[in-house]
Amino acid sequence: MSIIYAGDTHGNVDAFAALDHIAKSDGAAAVVQVGDNGIFWPDKPDGAEYFEKRARQGKLTIPWFVADGNHEWHSHIDDIWRTQGMPDIVELFPNVYHVRRGGFVEIDGIGHVFCGG
Repeated sequence: MSIIYAGDTHGNVDAFAALDHIAKSDGAAAVVQVGDNGIFWPDKPDGAEYFEKRARQGKLTIPWFVADGNHEWHSHIDDIWRTQGMPDIVELFPNVYHVRRGGFVEIDGIGHVFCGG
């Protein structure tokens, strides 16, 4: 299996859709988004609708692991962490996970440390 690594999507729905399509076409184990995801930017369109729609359709099957970058809405992400009880990983949407800085995830037998940026 492969792992798709992507950076700086900045909430771009077309980028999310393209990455999701590539990952599914390649049979990837996961997408690792390495920062500046932009799902929750205030006052800007974001890709949350894409992930919510895919979940409603039952089509988001490949897990996404997201590291926060320097262009995230950190206070909103912190609220999600508090709501979910401060685990190592929180689920933002079905199969879309935010990994805390310093968090560890094993994907397809490969260890990943999420540093944030």
